Amino acid sequence: MNSKTFVLPFVSLIIVLLALSFSSAAALEITSLSYPTTANHNSQVTATFNVVYSGDIAEITINFTGTTNIGTWQLPSPIVVQNDSVAHPLSATLTIPAHSSGTISASLKADSLNSTAEDTESLSIPIIPAPALDVIDAQPLTKTQNGIITITNTGNTILSSINLSASGDFNISFSQNNIALNPGAVSSAITITLSPSVNLSDLGLGKHEVTITAKDLSQTAATDAITYSVVSSEFCEEGNINTSKISISNLEDTSSDDEWEWKPLDEVEIEVEVENNLDDDEDFVVEFALYDSEDNDFVELDGEDTLVMEISIDEDDSEKITFEFKVPADVEESDGRYVAYVKAYVDGDEETYCNSYAGEDVPSSSVTDIKITRETNEVVLDEISTLDMVQAGETVTVSAQAINIGTKDEDKVKVTLTNTKLGLNLESSTFGLDFGDSDLVDFSFVVPSTAENGVYVLKLTSYYKYKSSSDSYSDHSDVYEVKLTVVGGTNATTTSGAKLAGITATLESDAKAGEEMEIRTTIKNIGTNKSTFVIGVEDYDSWAVLNSISDRILTLNAGESKDITIKFTVNKDASGEQTFTIQSLVGDKLDSKEVTVEIESGSIFSSLASSLNNKTILWVIGAVNVVLILLIIYLAIRFFRR
Repeated sequence: MNSKTFVLPFVSLIIVLLALSFSSAAALEITSLSYPTTANHNSQVTATFNVVYSGDIAEITINFTGTTNIGTWQLPSPIVVQNDSVAHPLSATLTIPAHSSGTISASLKADSLNSTAEDTESLSIPIIPAPALDVIDAQPLTKTQNGIITITNTGNTILSSINLSASGDFNISFSQNNIALNPGAVSSAITITLSPSVNLSDLGLGKHEVTITAKDLSQTAATDAITYSVVSSEFCEEGNINTSKISISNLEDTSSDDEWEWKPLDEVEIEVEVENNLDDDEDFVVEFALYDSEDNDFVELDGEDTLVMEISIDEDDSEKITFEFKVPADVEESDGRYVAYVKAYVDGDEETYCNSYAGEDVPSSSVTDIKITRETNEVVLDEISTLDMVQAGETVTVSAQAINIGTKDEDKVKVTLTNTKLGLNLESSTFGLDFGDSDLVDFSFVVPSTAENGVYVLKLTSYYKYKSSSDSYSDHSDVYEVKLTVVGGTNATTTSGAKLAGITATLESDAKAGEEMEIRTTIKNIGTNKSTFVIGVEDYDSWAVLNSISDRILTLNAGESKDITIKFTVNKDASGEQTFTIQSLVGDKLDSKEVTVEIESGSIFSSLASSLNNKTILWVIGAVNVVLILLIIYLAIRFFRR
């Protein structure tokens, strides 16, 4: 009885203690754990999860720890939570080192600092194999030095057979090949040398490239490449030799404000200075060329690969040389594709004394990348030709090349030829012109037998950008002019029998309305005796004022000629074709020559002034009216202010 009394209280105590133990156990859980199924080396992965506490302690502090076989954890800071069974969202970041491989085995643990509550979850993340390599340029390959490269295994797999190969403009060899590298390892320096048969000077001007490719034969994804460019600017046939003896400087494009920016068929003028540093006066040859760096060939300039000038330069002196050419119609729209080259050498001794540069390397020069521009639509005329002189009553043919230098094809193009004095208003048949194409256009007409002797300006214009909806052309070229001299027609001379004076005239200045115009006239004694010629000018009053004639009286031996200068001031309202007559009087015999000039129109203000016909009184009345109006306005303002 006594033993039973003792056992029962003891069992009851155990039951109570167990009950108290279970009732005070904290319920802490990690739930909703989420993370990537795979990972890359040299990256980070993020695991997201919730923590939930539902124990009998009112408030606990939760701490976080983690383990991993690869990388490092960045874990949340400790947090304080209530026993309210609320899910608290959190995240942890695992950093995976470069070149890591295999499977990440990791765990996350949450435990309470003031209770026995805790929970742990595990993670397993395979790392994706990523073979890769990198070729690094340690020393450039040039005409005078070997190249050096290194190779790095930047992936996370073993590269057991890295093969090097090359392709391009010249052959090279490698100091080692078929290399094995562990992840993260760097190869020793690999020397790049030219093959024995290669002489870079033989490659010609411009940029020459070779591409080196590294590829692991067992891992096709592991590949990289590097390109070496070797530039040759030595235009001299044997390379630059004794360059200090010949200085080249100041290469300039003097043809336009947009230096080194050209359009097809532009007239370009290039100037360069050459100095003789030899110990004697010498004859030099200077050459200019335009090089196509994509086709690795010279661009033909006026039918030649290079433009050549010969010049004598005194010792320790310099001379400027000018090259003129027309930009070819077939040059491509580009910026930097075409490169200017210039060289100077002693005539007959290029292999001993020669200096050359690519344009941008010429000292003290303005050279930039040559830019070729094209309009969207543009058809121009070139190679316009006709006879310089023709007999009245004969047939004349005028030819021209119509060239599409725009960037778009032209479905329909036409060309016109006009001259009012000859009654010409001709139009070609229509034709199509694709980009870069050209077509020959011919006009034939008969000069009237009644045409006066003189110079006639024929005008040609191309029309393009055809619109079928309106059957019209929305654009046209500038007006191209060609001069035709007619003889054997109606003579403007009163000389009976043989002429005594040969008279020719040339326009020496612009012929613009409101400006001075200068004519150079050559008088030649075509008689058999020495004669005195009295020079005069007629038939200009309607469009110009005569300023001066440099020589009015000339005494010339038979066959002798002399130039004189005639200056006019062109009326402000003058425009179009105008004529005047040059007269030569020897005794009572009069020879004359009618001259035709094309006058450019003046401004609208000049036309307005001319319309008043120089009536000064109108100007005076107008000025008085303006003054009166201003005075009335002034008095009105004073009155209202009072």
